[in-house]
Amino acid sequence: MDDYDNMLFAGQCLEEITSKPAIQEEKDSLNTLKLLEALVGNAQIPRDQNLKKISEKFVLEKFTSKDINASHWINNFEKECICFDVNEDHKKIEILRLFMDKSCTDWYSSMLIKLTGDSEWKIWKNKFCETFSSKGWNPVTYALLYKYRDGSLLDYAIKKEKLLLDMRRTIDSGTLIDLISAGLPEFILNRIDREVLKDTVDLFS
Repeated sequence: MDDYDNMLFAGQCLEEITSKPAIQEEKDSLNTLKLLEALVGNAQIPRDQNLKKISEKFVLEKFTSKDINASHWINNFEKECICFDVNEDHKKIEILRLFMDKSCTDWYSSMLIKLTGDSEWKIWKNKFCETFSSKGWNPVTYALLYKYRDGSLLDYAIKKEKLLLDMRRTIDSGTLIDLISAGLPEFILNRIDREVLKDTVDLFS
């Protein structure tokens, strides 16, 4: 030791090293861990919010189990994804959830368990079509036999047209006009000049 009570070794003054108690080190580690968890959690929020904002720009109605053309709907969904640069599979899967009606959320949840959100989009698409594509005749007969009851003629014509196009997208305008008109009461039908009808919009005027 020197004259000032400092420890010496080989003529060199030794520095005093103080160590934190084990309890304090553990507290510091826990605080650091909590800080990291908070940062990671906050980083996830903008991503979810961004996907929701993007989905709000989609020109697409929510899918319900009552839709008779699941393939048509999912193809439109993919087109909207392309329009807004949603190209990654996991993002498509996440946004799909936002377009599931209450009746379809159980299906989405079960698929999330079976396939996970990291699987390929084409697998999700195939499962979607397999589950919701109608294989019976009920939607077809409903569309063909749907008739005007009461209310707005415009509302009837628009709904009938949608039902028919959901049934078969390749149907031509002339057939659409005939099928929509066939669902009208006779007293209304007799006032329509069939020769001047060139497009379904002529029925709406």
